[in-house]
Amino acid sequence: MKNLLFFLLILTGFAAIGQDAYHSNLQAGLQNEYGLPTSTWALPNTEQATIAAAWTYGLTATEETVSGLDFSRKITFDIPQAGTNQWDAGFGISNTAQINAGDACLLVIYLRSPDGVGKASIFVEDGTTFEKEAYLTAELPDEWRMYLIPFESGKDYPIGSLNAGLHLAWQAQTIEAGGLAMLNYGQVISADQLPSRLYNEFYGGWEPDAPWRAEAAARIDSLRKATLTIKVEDDEGMPVSGAAISLEMLQHEFAFGSAVTPRRLAGNSWYDPVYEEKILNLDGQGHGFNMVVYENALKWPAWEQG
Repeated sequence: MKNLLFFLLILTGFAAIGQDAYHSNLQAGLQNEYGLPTSTWALPNTEQATIAAAWTYGLTATEETVSGLDFSRKITFDIPQAGTNQWDAGFGISNTAQINAGDACLLVIYLRSPDGVGKASIFVEDGTTFEKEAYLTAELPDEWRMYLIPFESGKDYPIGSLNAGLHLAWQAQTIEAGGLAMLNYGQVISADQLPSRLYNEFYGGWEPDAPWRAEAAARIDSLRKATLTIKVEDDEGMPVSGAAISLEMLQHEFAFGSAVTPRRLAGNSWYDPVYEEKILNLDGQGHGFNMVVYENALKWPAWEQG
């Protein structure tokens, strides 16, 4: 047992060799706060190497050293104009270590918008088919936010085949980023045991008294509702007054939909029962989507792969 413990300590020591202070502190902080096991790194284990391995397009990027933050290097992205699509300007990096199907991974990145009105989409995707492992669009305030995005790898990703980064062409804007890292916990724990910081509760207009809510309610009253007249008769066809009735709507005329990844549905290679359950029963009370579209499954690369 002592020999086994010594061997494990040696392996842990080897895993830490070469990583910088930010990565060491990040790993230790996640272990202390959430009780997570030791991870490996799917991206470079130093800030300098991560920035050097990344690419940008459709924007101007400036790197500088910072102090007083969890990380020591930040990148400022200046996007000159809105694109036709949010991915028309971006920043990305490919995995520098193998990721296996079923591995529990955690993407970490710090983001802010100096003027407080920024918008960015964070992605983790197959570098060839663009099939998403994770995708989050965030409204960025002027203070730094640490995003923690867990995901379970849907397939094997050899080195250089998984991309992670930002889509930034939502608007002309300046965005600052730092601390990009990806931890791989293998299959020691599951992705749903990893911490998540998505800040979805702070979307634009989240306030209970946001103006759009009253406007939407008024539109629902005028556009989505109609007068319903019910005629109640007895067995002889005579009108019945004051009758107590109850109604149950069986099908909504309006389409409530979402974009889905069909590989995660039953009968496919990445079947995920939780994913499928959320489509059919989003709120846990039997209310789900009644219409879907496919994200990338009908695009040419995915079609050829089956």
